[in-house]
Amino acid sequence: MRETLTKSGAFKGLTTSLSSPNLSLICTDALRWFAVELTGKNRYNVASAIVMIWDFSRRCDVSKFVGLFLMAMILVACSSGNLLAQRGGPELEHTKDSLEKVKELVEQKKAVLVDVRELVEWDAGHVKGAVFLPWRDLQDKFDEAKLREKLPKDTIIYTYCAVGYRSLRAGKIIAKYQYDVRPLKPGYEELVKAGFEGEKK
Repeated sequence: MRETLTKSGAFKGLTTSLSSPNLSLICTDALRWFAVELTGKNRYNVASAIVMIWDFSRRCDVSKFVGLFLMAMILVACSSGNLLAQRGGPELEHTKDSLEKVKELVEQKKAVLVDVRELVEWDAGHVKGAVFLPWRDLQDKFDEAKLREKLPKDTIIYTYCAVGYRSLRAGKIIAKYQYDVRPLKPGYEELVKAGFEGEKK
């Protein structure tokens, strides 16, 4: 996909037909970012690409129309769903399951809680029986084989952190491998208040 986008005749014609070297550079860099975003091979999001395009346009003193045109290209692709799936993964939202339901499913062995916080947070206190799988490890040292060793395939996966941000991000990564992931917005403290038993290392 990346080679197709960056080496296509249409894109080559667009950049070579521009008389300004700076303008050509802007278009080339923008298209390269656009291609990488489509393949999902980096961690930059759509907003980063838009900011990059606008900053280049401003510094090179080119028409705002060019910046708007290139931003429109990205937004069109975004609206079609190509850029919304992070690294090819599905879009998730925080689960609407109540904590009472979560607790019931966990007790029935139909669900597993996954703590995606850092080690220091885990050591300070975590839900008893939860699986420790830091979000940072999923990002930087991700190993599908290890994931399958830790998480049962036919069980609901509830990820939790402190405030819900990391649980959602981690859930998106895990969900790529066909797990039934339901990220929790309530954090550890709220889980304990809801009746989940906490323990320390």
